[in-house]
Amino acid sequence: MRPLKLFRFALMAFGSGLALSACSGSTGEAVPQLFVAAGNQQIRFYNSLTLRPDRPEFAQPLTPLATCNVGADILDLFFDQNARKLWVLTPASLLRYDTSAIKEGPEIGQIPSFDCNQTPLPTENLTQNLSPAFTCPSGYLRAGSSYLLVVCHDQGGANLRLWRPLLGTTGLTGSDQLNLSILATLTGNARFTLGPGDGLAYVDGVSNSFTLGFFPSPTSTPTTFYQQSFTSTLVLPQLRDFRYPLGQQLYVLLSDNLGANSESVTWNPTSSTATPSAPRRIPDRGLSTLTAGQGLIVGFGPKGFARLDGNTLLPGDNPAESYQAGLISLDNYLYLGRGADLVIYDLQGDPSLISPLGPKTLGFTPTHLAYGPVTLLPVNP
Repeated sequence: MRPLKLFRFALMAFGSGLALSACSGSTGEAVPQLFVAAGNQQIRFYNSLTLRPDRPEFAQPLTPLATCNVGADILDLFFDQNARKLWVLTPASLLRYDTSAIKEGPEIGQIPSFDCNQTPLPTENLTQNLSPAFTCPSGYLRAGSSYLLVVCHDQGGANLRLWRPLLGTTGLTGSDQLNLSILATLTGNARFTLGPGDGLAYVDGVSNSFTLGFFPSPTSTPTTFYQQSFTSTLVLPQLRDFRYPLGQQLYVLLSDNLGANSESVTWNPTSSTATPSAPRRIPDRGLSTLTAGQGLIVGFGPKGFARLDGNTLLPGDNPAESYQAGLISLDNYLYLGRGADLVIYDLQGDPSLISPLGPKTLGFTPTHLAYGPVTLLPVNP
């Protein structure tokens, strides 16, 4: 049996999660995935191999496998790689597409085009039975290991609502809403994520003073709560994003009010005495968003991007372009949306991030990116 077929049989035998973790890395065997780009009300699916610079398909024009219109503005995306389900947050609903019906053909790289009304299977609206009706004028998704955090608030930051459903939930229920008393004391500037053990973490503050908090078991009357403060070194800092790469520290991203300089703060909320790191300056870069994957974390925004894990700020020079979307893929490529183009960096093969690849033209401007596996068809020995 050829090595490629042995690899593919192993992938089917051990499941996509284990196999992908074993073969991750941009120098490993190429495995087709679904690359998902969304903007305004559109979702477009692509074969990830057409976005891998080491594949012959990379030289071809980028053609979507399918284009879906959800009929509402898309606030955020999350791809549950284990269940092969794509979560989509809109101002009036939390939707979920089942992509498990999308199958790769017998030859590597074959993923046929599909009909969004049939494949993936019809969309689930997880909020359709809620009373009162679900509303989320502004919000985002943050994934943990078993739960998904749904953060919703009005455009002005009032009427904050947090939901924490299990990833395998059949619908959003009132019991999924978090009603912590401290939420009423936070400002519209607060940011949230899921931390260790799917506990709720937040950061909030005004002026240069910020507070980090963590509830290991977020209920209406939690028994344990950790809290620490830190002071930003920026002039009139603005809180931009807050993420937890599983197995790593929490990352806080701030930028000054002019968007010309940024800084990051890390925190490991394992005890009441765990203190945040000193703010790490990111000069000459205006970063607004974080993307994380496999222990890596990258900030991007209207003035460049930077890899924040490790002791050295990378890339060394500031690529001053504006980036509105970003993603670290399962095979350690960094994809950055620059207008309608995708700029690509090989995080493993080019750790200094000095040689961008592409760009690849999407034909529309994505605001959110996601990445996940497809089902394998049997391969003849």
